[in-house]
Amino acid sequence: MATGAIKLLGDFVDPEQEQRFRAYSLNRDRQLSIVFSIIVFFAAIAFAANDFTETSVDSGSLTIRFIMAAVAMLSLLLSHLIGTQAVVYLSLSLLAITVAASNTFIALSRPPDYLLHLGIDALIIVCLYILLPTIRLQLMFAVLFTPTLIYLYSTHKDPVYEMAELTVPMTLILANLIGLGVSLLHNNARHRLFGQLEELQLAQESLSTLSQLIPMCASCKSIRNDAGYWEKVEIYMKETSGTQVTHGLCPACAEKMLKRN
Repeated sequence: MATGAIKLLGDFVDPEQEQRFRAYSLNRDRQLSIVFSIIVFFAAIAFAANDFTETSVDSGSLTIRFIMAAVAMLSLLLSHLIGTQAVVYLSLSLLAITVAASNTFIALSRPPDYLLHLGIDALIIVCLYILLPTIRLQLMFAVLFTPTLIYLYSTHKDPVYEMAELTVPMTLILANLIGLGVSLLHNNARHRLFGQLEELQLAQESLSTLSQLIPMCASCKSIRNDAGYWEKVEIYMKETSGTQVTHGLCPACAEKMLKRN
């Protein structure tokens, strides 16, 4: 249960310790899924209501808004009612796919010279790094979403200002670098904190063991362990607390030995 080594992508090298960390993080991931589901639901409803105020309602965009709201509600219910690790991961992934795909579809429906949604695209990329629970999932979605956006901007958009061909990919790449950097730092800090918590728990368990009544032989001073076997004091201390015992003579015993010799 000691603090384990951490891989480049932030996972523990020990698979068992990584599973314990994910179980420990489940409540946080569940709450994150619920919060983002609520945000996406109300954002989709607000945009849908705004579409009705327009002179001409785009049925395609309106359908996408309602699909986003429905998926957000489904994600909310799954995370709240079931809340297992697999279901929470599925809910977060489903939410990420829906938001990314919906935004891409709506961006394509805008005029060719309309680039104001580039900021929203960058914000969604950063949110993907916050929303998804593991860095592998984050990178998978980023690798799929970012090149798709760059391709669509280069083939379906015709911006009126120069440098757009450079500005668009640089903005999206910068959003990925910011999101990945924040995610790596945050994920690494949470793993190290979890490792320190496990070390603290181990130390508390050792102190609790040593603070109990210990059966000791009055003659040979051996100690009976929890399994019922008798062990030397130094072996028992090493097994229960990791304490290493060195042997020597105290001044009184050394004096007695000198007199005896």
